Amino acid sequence: DGLYSHEGEALDEYITKRFAIYAPGGGFIFCTGHFVQPDVPPARLVRAYRLANQLAAQYATL
Repeated sequence: DGLYSHEGEALDEYITKRFAIYAPGGGFIFCTGHFVQPDVPPARLVRAYRLANQLAAQYATL
């Protein structure tokens, strides 16, 4: 799921939803773990981490 099956705006929505669920209150660690398979395009991974960094900054101020 996640990086493997989502791209573009669908990936953004997937990541944003996880932050909305897990980030409030602190303690959420965004980690791709074993989801980075050889056939996941690098651009998709870059997009995911750019968005995660933006969301982390937003949730850090709450």
